[in-house]
Amino acid sequence: MMVIIISLFIVSSIFKSQQDTIMFNPEHAWSQSYWWLNKDYQFGFLLKVPFSFLMNGWHFCDTVRTF
Repeated sequence: MMVIIISLFIVSSIFKSQQDTIMFNPEHAWSQSYWWLNKDYQFGFLLKVPFSFLMNGWHFCDTVRTF
């Protein structure tokens, strides 16, 4: 059980680090694709509410950390 908790903590830390990189230092992000670094928040209802994890890399990392 402790191994699972530690593993989840490590995954959360890695993805939080990537969120900070996307926000403050995007040239060092894992991917340089438009989707991963997109900061345009003009999305339709489907991307704003039920599928927000598909908006961009930051939101994807946030979803991984939440789960």
